[in-house]
Amino acid sequence: MRQLPSPALSLLLLGALAACSADFKSGDDSADGADGAGDDGGAADGDAGLDGGDTVVPEDGIPSWAEDLDASGCDGYEGTPVPGAASYYRGAYEPRGGGEWRGVEQWVLLANDTWQSLGEESCVVTWNAVATESSPGACGVCDFGLSVSATVDEAATTCPEGLWATASDRNWSEDYAVFDDGGDLTWFFAGSGNAFATGGKDGESLVYLTEKACKWF
Repeated sequence: MRQLPSPALSLLLLGALAACSADFKSGDDSADGADGAGDDGGAADGDAGLDGGDTVVPEDGIPSWAEDLDASGCDGYEGTPVPGAASYYRGAYEPRGGGEWRGVEQWVLLANDTWQSLGEESCVVTWNAVATESSPGACGVCDFGLSVSATVDEAATTCPEGLWATASDRNWSEDYAVFDDGGDLTWFFAGSGNAFATGGKDGESLVYLTEKACKWF
């Protein structure tokens, strides 16, 4: 997930890390979710772990695990309906040996009624990613880092092109750091030391899921 300057998010983090905050890819999500949109700020209802082959995203819609994500609380601004969606980011990385990893990152948008009335549907933007183990950078508690390069997967992307077609959205790089607390993972941006998601393990794969935010269009 490419980091941009943005307001800090409050995230559901683990144990003593609960006070950390994060910036993440679409930085205006956090501000929108906090401006009286009714977002309850809760984590997703679904399990952040992978189910079987979820690293392969279906071409004809959002992946099955997105059905368990909470889409509520993003209907409008101060009681006024606004086109938008509940927004989540998710990533999964599996080791390939020699410190190399292969991954998939996804931006899931669960459309509200107003956006649907304009002809849009819930959708996903998908990036294929490769990563190399690296220093955890500014995250002093983290166990290791991942230097990530990602490219949009158009065949597995169902969101309108305007949401991902710029050069900086199609291709991006980021350095992550991961804290492993007995299999419960907290993910950080290595450069800033800010946390952005929680996750876990599915076999040897590492996964993350961000907190819900509201995105307006």
